[in-house]
Amino acid sequence: MKKSFISLIFIIVAQLLIANNVRISSVTTPDNQHIQFLLEWDNSWYTSTNYDAIWIFVKGQDCSGATTWEHLNVSTLAGNHTATGGFYVEPATDGTGVFVRRNANGFGNVSTTVTLALSTTYADYTSLNWQVFGIEMVWIPQGTFYVGDGTNNNTAGVGSAYSFGQGVSSYYTITSENAIAASAFYISKGLADCWGSDYRAAVTRNSALSASFPKGYAGFYSMKYEISQAQYVAFINDLSLVQQGNRIFASPSSPVGTYALTGGTTAQNRNSIVIKASATPTVPAIVDCDLNQDGIYGDGSDIACNFLKYEDILAYLDWAALRPMTELEYEKVCRGTSAVQPNEYGFSGTSITLTNSTNLVAGTEGTSAEVSSIEGVGLCNFGGSPGTGPLRCGFAATNTTVRSTAGATYYGVMEMTGNLWEQSIQVGWTYYSGGCSSYTYYPTTGVTFSGLNGNGTIDINGNADVANWGNSLTTILKGGGWNTPNTAAGLQQLQLSDRTKVLNTGTYPNNSRNNEIGGRGVRKL
Repeated sequence: MKKSFISLIFIIVAQLLIANNVRISSVTTPDNQHIQFLLEWDNSWYTSTNYDAIWIFVKGQDCSGATTWEHLNVSTLAGNHTATGGFYVEPATDGTGVFVRRNANGFGNVSTTVTLALSTTYADYTSLNWQVFGIEMVWIPQGTFYVGDGTNNNTAGVGSAYSFGQGVSSYYTITSENAIAASAFYISKGLADCWGSDYRAAVTRNSALSASFPKGYAGFYSMKYEISQAQYVAFINDLSLVQQGNRIFASPSSPVGTYALTGGTTAQNRNSIVIKASATPTVPAIVDCDLNQDGIYGDGSDIACNFLKYEDILAYLDWAALRPMTELEYEKVCRGTSAVQPNEYGFSGTSITLTNSTNLVAGTEGTSAEVSSIEGVGLCNFGGSPGTGPLRCGFAATNTTVRSTAGATYYGVMEMTGNLWEQSIQVGWTYYSGGCSSYTYYPTTGVTFSGLNGNGTIDINGNADVANWGNSLTTILKGGGWNTPNTAAGLQQLQLSDRTKVLNTGTYPNNSRNNEIGGRGVRKL
């Protein structure tokens, strides 16, 4: 039966942070092809270098008993959308969503009423439930940049392990999105060309990269923060019962209070996602965040989401119409156009300040105001101990920090070093296999990723369905995590050019749920 009212469900997917505080409210459908809402966020910026934006996408559900949500495409014509108060709506070329951003230089708290034109008219639009999602993004502009750390030494404290190079020079310059030949990243520089003598020379050999493999030269958007637990909760609550079963560890029918990604009734390593309403044979579960296990929901929602295997990341990114980043894009996001430095971290400097979840200001734990009691240049969550875990997304950014003390990258992206390992698509590596000129390339299937964006829809089993997104064997973990030790070897793994986690001929830590692995996505227009 058609309902006589519009059931509006809006979920604030973007994190509620001290620095940004994204808010979506007042969602309405003025007619059968438009959806309107108020979008607000704090400390928005637009400069001649880059800017922030909110990635907006819409889901719909039939009120007549459907339990799943469908992705709703929008018009690909910018002129069909509006945003008040000096803002621009930039639609994706495939219609899966829009970016909302300032249209002129400025900085500060902002508010705009956005009206989106859907790609299809809905005659029964009053019988639909609607969800509007927003994810905070940062524009990474087109330009030449460098990969590698400027050294040819694997020794901790001297250089990153197995970082890129080019022939007799000590780094590689990315000047276009053109194809890159196999072994182009190889460092010779007088080193023996054998695994047994100095295997750095072998490991840095890349597989052939086609022109479609994203190299970071062309402009793209990056998520400003790692996927939060609130974001993963919103994703899980949008899925069917079968899909949920493949995207969480516990059975969706587990008792209320069961931790969805770890099982049991005790939070592990600060993952707060619990079963709030158990699934029935016909209705999916509802999950929420409850870090302190008191049955009052919401605490822990802004903490970066750990225990995500690669298939979870891919499914989330496909559902959100984003895509995985490549390890070349990772270095671009971190270093920008700066010159390379030995031993530099993801915030483009060589100084680092340790903090972890034992150093939080009392009373802020698990809240949207969670903040470390320690301050310093390159503030970073690492060197943890049993029972500790990731911190709030953007935890180091306050009203008084600058880029260096907030641990932000060249372009203003947060937590690319520490907190959680970033899952990126690798360019390949080689293994010495019997002679100084004999190598086996990994992944053995070659690097086939072509940078396709997610389409907003996953398959019936809860898996991403985009071609050539790969699996855990085609990835590399970058940036270190909360449990990376405070040792010379640990500090080396935190460095932005370090490729230690590419050494992989079998299983990999992110083919199952791991307490210090998370991720984020990127998107081209």
